[in-house]
Amino acid sequence: MRALLLAGVILTACGPSAIPQATAGDVARAQARWPDSSEQQLNQGRRAYLVHCGGCHSAVPPARFGASAWQGYVERMAGKAKLADPDKDLVIRYLQIAARPDSAAEAH
Repeated sequence: MRALLLAGVILTACGPSAIPQATAGDVARAQARWPDSSEQQLNQGRRAYLVHCGGCHSAVPPARFGASAWQGYVERMAGKAKLADPDKDLVIRYLQIAARPDSAAEAH
């Protein structure tokens, strides 16, 4: 019984709400910047993020940072994560769309 409770807590903490799947709303926001964006592409970026970045450390929920911060983080870590350019671009796209909006302080 205790094992089931622990498994439930872990799944809740690491579940889809922490690293959300792309939605139709995400696609609409992405298409404003990248017209070729699709739900499949955004979720491919999510999967690459979980595999490459989450392989070394816990994947950080995208909403923890503003959208503009993610590109620099991914660029700095891409070599360590063995994240090639096509996947790197998809990861950045996913994270920027899933991130919280930038605050005025972050934009400067």
